[in-house]
Amino acid sequence: MNKSVAIVAVVVASSSAQFGCGSDDEAATKEAKLTATGRISSSIPDGAQLSDPLRWTARVTGVPPSEVVSVRFLIDGKVAHVDKEAPYEFADRRNLLIPATVGRGSHTLAVDARLRGGHRLTTGSTATVSE
Repeated sequence: MNKSVAIVAVVVASSSAQFGCGSDDEAATKEAKLTATGRISSSIPDGAQLSDPLRWTARVTGVPPSEVVSVRFLIDGKVAHVDKEAPYEFADRRNLLIPATVGRGSHTLAVDARLRGGHRLTTGSTATVSE
């Protein structure tokens, strides 16, 4: 098992050395700046009361669009939809979040952007479905 780990480490190190366009320090600095300036927001605010169907969107700012790999929409910690193109919308542009399908009560609604390099931007809110 340790041999496999060592081989993978060599391949990864070799790949980054061959294809990199600068030092590892430069890449790490760029990634740190992206996550420091990047933000994600959800169109559903914390404390929202949901009863009617609505559009649920996510907005990523402070990060070039080319750095966003995907945006996940999560309901109670489970992925409900993934969008890979801006504008980021739950269930694509034609569909709505229908509160009745989520069920009555309090729910956590989160959006999570995966960036190149493995970093993430995440935000969430608690909303109550009344009908």
